[in-house]
Amino acid sequence: MGLGFVVLAERRDWPLELLAPVARRFSRLASSCLAVIVASGIYNAWLQLHGFAPLWTTVYGRILAAKLLAVVGLVALGATNRYVIVPRLAPGCPVRGIGVRLFRLATLAVGGRSKRPLASVPSRLSTYVRREAWLAILVLGLTAALGESTPGRHAMRMRHLTPAGGRIGPYRVTMAELHESGGVPTGWIFAPPPGDAARGRALFVRLECFSCHAVRGEGFPPPSGRGPDLTGMADHHPAGYFAESIMNPNAVIVEGPGYTGPDGLSVMPGYNETLTITRLADLVAYLGTLHEQGNAR
Repeated sequence: MGLGFVVLAERRDWPLELLAPVARRFSRLASSCLAVIVASGIYNAWLQLHGFAPLWTTVYGRILAAKLLAVVGLVALGATNRYVIVPRLAPGCPVRGIGVRLFRLATLAVGGRSKRPLASVPSRLSTYVRREAWLAILVLGLTAALGESTPGRHAMRMRHLTPAGGRIGPYRVTMAELHESGGVPTGWIFAPPPGDAARGRALFVRLECFSCHAVRGEGFPPPSGRGPDLTGMADHHPAGYFAESIMNPNAVIVEGPGYTGPDGLSVMPGYNETLTITRLADLVAYLGTLHEQGNAR
């Protein structure tokens, strides 16, 4: 708070014996807060990016890179304030700490000894604090922009849903093409949590999925609607593909009889508003047991 008065009343002659202790305490507090912000930012970036490529290949990464540059400038101004300007407010106090000595030696090596009179130090402090405030506002703005953009790790995984024109929409493919690419679209990555196959089978019955999908060897009533035979599906598709097909059937549209309706979209209803994560994982676990040989009886 003491430095705020300096900024708002720059032309006032503040006594050094009052300004020096206020500036030192504020500087220590600001350094601690900045260290926490930098540490949490690094941890969050590590969680969201999973590599350096998203820094320049995604919007989230580019905003984060701009924020990092602003934080570097903030650290530089803060270090200059704490290790160069604030010590000059109390020239009689001894310089303590290896970090302070190293920073002051580096400053002397680069710019030489300051020849400015002691009376100008409060004005310089005010100027640096104002610059720090503007940079802090910029960092807060970039942080808000990060909250409105897709994290880099999600943006990289969503690319299979974006056609060449840039419009997000269904990915259309034939079943033969899916089998050739490992059961999922090229570049597709998703892994649901493990579930309980027995509970998943009970859920399959409760939802009456057998009314559209045949599963040989399970003893379900014959399907009355049209839908692909699920026997052996576990031999062709990973668990993540099953999860997305259940939650968003139109994310990947398999072209062929039993898969699409007259409008060209999937005939399967979506369950994104009715299934919990646990139930979804259980249902996916059950579908993962539907192998060709294991179900054929």
